[in-house]
Amino acid sequence: MTLVNAGNVDAAMKSWRQGDCYVGPFEFVSVDSDGAIVMDETRGFMLLTQTCDVVRSCAHRPSLEIAALEEIPELQWPFVVNGSTPRYITCQALHEARLAADLDRVMTLSKGFVSRSTRQSGWSTDAQERVLRASMARKRGRPALPDALVAALEPLRKRWVKRHGKASAEGQALPLLDEIRVTAWPSYDADAVHLGLWLVCGDDAAVTACAQMLEDWERELGAGGRYSFAMRVVTLHEVSAQMYVESDRLDLDHLTVSMA
Repeated sequence: MTLVNAGNVDAAMKSWRQGDCYVGPFEFVSVDSDGAIVMDETRGFMLLTQTCDVVRSCAHRPSLEIAALEEIPELQWPFVVNGSTPRYITCQALHEARLAADLDRVMTLSKGFVSRSTRQSGWSTDAQERVLRASMARKRGRPALPDALVAALEPLRKRWVKRHGKASAEGQALPLLDEIRVTAWPSYDADAVHLGLWLVCGDDAAVTACAQMLEDWERELGAGGRYSFAMRVVTLHEVSAQMYVESDRLDLDHLTVSMA
């Protein structure tokens, strides 16, 4: 066992923050269904532990939570960047290599180990830090959507994934969506559910571009059955605080496990 100088570890960890990364070969440890330990090589790791605990002495907080980094397929990458897939989070420093932290692949490391790793800063502005923190929180706070609703929304999801970023009016409009929020009345579990889909854009120009596609998108939604839909394109300024807190953010991870 390697002896670790606690003072050296604490000094090294003072520069680490939540969202910082190590980029390089890293063996991720998991346990399979037979109880065997499995070692998978990943592209590195992102630090998930809150900064206040990262910088505390290893005598009191000796371990850190990390998520494995992996390369994201090109088709899926735009949705990771804009935060539509809560399983994955990324930061500006990882964009060139198309890397993201997989929040389904989490483990703990000792501060002694992390302190010897080369730190890659995960953010440089307060706004970037807020985005990372919100992404980490959203993974744990998402509502569970009924399977029937997932099936009703699946044709729309497939269309968005296929056409996002393409050289067409629709392909150029999709990246302008900041987020999608959904309200269910009277509830997701009712026998008959009316769902409002709010497509939130950053400005009026984005609203105009997305509104041109609204009829086509509405036709993709499952008709009949227990669900009915209404879709509206808005800016965040048009959304009331009450509506925002009473609605749920609809992410692609909500709609399907697969991004294919």
